[in-house]
Amino acid sequence: MFNNGEVHLAPPEYFALLTPLIDKFAQRLCLPLAALKHWGLICAGSWNGYAGSLDFRQELTMLVPRLTAAFSLALLTACAQTPSSVTLEQKQQNKCPLSLQVGQQFILRLPSNPTTGFRWLLRDSAPQVLQSLGPEVYSNPEDAGLVGSAGVSTWRFRVAKAGEGQLALSYERPWEVGVVPAQRFECTISAE
Repeated sequence: MFNNGEVHLAPPEYFALLTPLIDKFAQRLCLPLAALKHWGLICAGSWNGYAGSLDFRQELTMLVPRLTAAFSLALLTACAQTPSSVTLEQKQQNKCPLSLQVGQQFILRLPSNPTTGFRWLLRDSAPQVLQSLGPEVYSNPEDAGLVGSAGVSTWRFRVAKAGEGQLALSYERPWEVGVVPAQRFECTISAE
């Protein structure tokens, strides 16, 4: 708090509450005030003491609101950089294992042509970490213009829990028993 160029510390009761915490912090880290001044985090007082000196406690008392604001901004920035959804396609299977964040939406898109009788069967939906947001949705490209042309099957999930699970699908004709699937898609999903 600045008033006519003077630095005013917090009220004495606030200072009394923070003093033990600041002393413990300073004793553990032994931060020299000169370094804090160099970083522009503090701006007043004496620079000749470490943990235990009154000037150091006063400087750290002034530093706490600044660090709180800086850490809050850093946390908000980190949260803003996490995409709300992640899409994975068959040609990107090399990105597996895939790391996701709880709350993110995960979209899986695989090429499909149900007119041939083949379809993707969900063998393992990684229920330890993923929650299905609905059934498979098939769509064919609008520009194909051909009946029976290949399209894309899409599954949407929400990352519900932290942990690890295996997402596994096979591309096969469901009525053909004992036949090796034409394709497989497997991806380990880890969520934090």
